[in-house]
Amino acid sequence: MIKLQNSGIPVYLQIYNFIRDDIEAGRLVEGNRLDSERTLAKKLNINRATVGHAYKKLEDDGFLLARRGSGYVVTHQHLQTALNVDIGSHGVRFSSPLAYIKHNNGLEFDDGLWRRSVIKREVSSSYYFVGTMTPAELCPVELLNRTIRALIDEKGAALYDYCSSQGLQSLREEICKHLQKKRINVTPSQIIIGNEVMQLVDFLLNIYVNPGDLIITEEPIFIHVYQLFKLHGAEVKLIPMDDKGMRTDLLERELEKARPKLLCVTPTCHNPTNATMSMDRRLHLATLAHRYGFPVIEWSHCGDLEPEDTDVIPLKAIDTNGFVIYINSFTMSFAQSIPISYAVANARVISAVAKMIQMTVFQMNTLSQHIMAACLSDGSYKRHLNTVRAAYEEKAKAMYRALSRCEHLGLTFREHPGGAVVWCRLPDYVNPAKLYVRAREENIYYHPGELFYPNSRHGKRYLRLSYLYPTVPEIEEGIARLVELIEEQCPRTDSDLS
Repeated sequence: MIKLQNSGIPVYLQIYNFIRDDIEAGRLVEGNRLDSERTLAKKLNINRATVGHAYKKLEDDGFLLARRGSGYVVTHQHLQTALNVDIGSHGVRFSSPLAYIKHNNGLEFDDGLWRRSVIKREVSSSYYFVGTMTPAELCPVELLNRTIRALIDEKGAALYDYCSSQGLQSLREEICKHLQKKRINVTPSQIIIGNEVMQLVDFLLNIYVNPGDLIITEEPIFIHVYQLFKLHGAEVKLIPMDDKGMRTDLLERELEKARPKLLCVTPTCHNPTNATMSMDRRLHLATLAHRYGFPVIEWSHCGDLEPEDTDVIPLKAIDTNGFVIYINSFTMSFAQSIPISYAVANARVISAVAKMIQMTVFQMNTLSQHIMAACLSDGSYKRHLNTVRAAYEEKAKAMYRALSRCEHLGLTFREHPGGAVVWCRLPDYVNPAKLYVRAREENIYYHPGELFYPNSRHGKRYLRLSYLYPTVPEIEEGIARLVELIEEQCPRTDSDLS
């Protein structure tokens, strides 16, 4: 029962504090419905607008959700429950980490195939179409040297001091400005800094997901993301994609059967297909999230390598209800050794992730955050990004040109702006396993499509080629060799033999 006091604290804030404390203590749990504004105002003998002000602040901070026809309901578990990921409390105990990994179906899926596909031989003739990593020649060495020297002169020993578990304030402020170009308008309090995208996803899974909970995501899916979901004991439902992104019509059918604890999607420059979800499907997905009340992780695979000249905007930019958690990174567009990722969410989620960081990371990479903040602030990151974009665009065009010479053999692919990879379908007559072995013999490395279909063999006829790491001549030569290997398996006609 809310008891107002003549304490000098505004009445709306007293109401806010009472309800927030009840949620954090577990007295109000996810799904509980609150009194309407009119009812609570009558009970407390105050103006209805005061109650509305308190409810709005609770909604903005992620404690409540306003549902049409249902009023306000509690939208998050209290923190003690949300952070309780003790496997033993769910009746599942394992004697060792290996036993736990084996228990979770999918964690060992073609792990040997993955390792074989990512080996990098240190020879100049290697055609390495695997890694989505920044090549050495695009690392901004001089920019980093100048920036670090300037920071040392400016900050001295403070440059190496601790920073908040939420991340450096100056970096979060610069990211806010950076996100405005993507039409995402947030405050620094709604941003948290991490090292890698997968690290932030892992923290969110710790907060939201218990063993047996349902996660919905796309198919095909980057295998390590699928494995991370299974590591948390989640049930994973894969929704097929096409060139317009996740089939939201099929998603809606699944939502009629069961409500997920979480939905994870890469709507722009998807990995491995590089497809971008159409705007009408984004709007449909946002509507479904609101209707069924589940959080959405919007994960950007390639960071700022996404196309700029497009009418398609991030899900977070059209999210008016706080359902979308947006995660992005600077790694692929800046420097591998400066791993800076960030998440954008409501204050409630940010607070929970910050507590996870306090418990697991303790000391943040402050130096990298200072460097990134400085480069964003003075415009040098934008200038470097333009250089990187131009280099990758040249490489993408080289790969598309080279692959087009294979179309007469039955190989198909689609050109998508931005991103880092090309998703190809092999001709039906090609034996994918034989082609993979022959490619390895020719020092050609790529990801077989089956790596991205953990529950089926639908990916057998696909392969993923990344153009970030090789040079343009290596792309042209490597794809030409791959074309020759496909030709080796092309059926011969009588006219071919004459």
